[in-house]
Amino acid sequence: MKGQAVTFKSYRLWIVVNASFVKGFVVSDGPDNLVLVYLRRMDEKLDRLASSVSEVGRRVTSLETKVALLQGDVAAQSERIDRIEVRLDRIEGRLDVAHA
Repeated sequence: MKGQAVTFKSYRLWIVVNASFVKGFVVSDGPDNLVLVYLRRMDEKLDRLASSVSEVGRRVTSLETKVALLQGDVAAQSERIDRIEVRLDRIEGRLDVAHA
C-alpha cells in the first residue's frame, strides 16, 4: 500500500491511499479535512441556536403584549375605583356620615 506522511504539530501521521481502513478507522468518501467536518457541525448547531433564539423572541413579544393588556386592565380598574370613591364620598356627604 502506498502511504503519504503528514506532519501535524509534533505527531507524524501516515495516510494510506486507496485503503478501506487505517489502523481500525474506516475511511469514508466524505470530506478529508477534519476542520471542514467540525465547521459543518458548528454551522448546524448555529442554525439550531438561531432558530431557538427566534422562537424565544416570538414568545417574549407575546408576553410583552399580554403584560401591556394587563396594565391597561389594572389602569381601567383603578379609574373605576376612583369613580366609586367619589360617588361614595358624595353619598356620605348627603347622609352626613363622618369618615371612620
